[in-house]
Amino acid sequence: MIGVPPTCVTPIVDCIIANYPSLIQLHLTIEENVAVPSLLHRGHWPDLKRIALEFDGSLFDPTVPILDIRQRANIMANFLRRNTELESFWMQNQFEYYPGCLPEGHASLQKLNL
Repeated sequence: MIGVPPTCVTPIVDCIIANYPSLIQLHLTIEENVAVPSLLHRGHWPDLKRIALEFDGSLFDPTVPILDIRQRANIMANFLRRNTELESFWMQNQFEYYPGCLPEGHASLQKLNL
């Protein structure tokens, strides 16, 4: 979302979540330092195969303490559990990876780059 005002990023992501349930591939580039927690909290695309996220912000709610690693890992694990067909997960911001966020038994996941 290059050139999109920061106040519009979250509504656009919420629109993608609500209106495009049959997404197969999602690549988001967000230049602004904006939190988009709805992507992990509510993102559910049964046919999603690939997701790539490039951003300067965070996928977590700013009210979740950065040091609460367990809560952040659970949020990520729940996202992966809901999107069972996911084959490739690429995320530019390595600070969003938390130990324990990979659920066991995610048979379709072939590539993980965090």
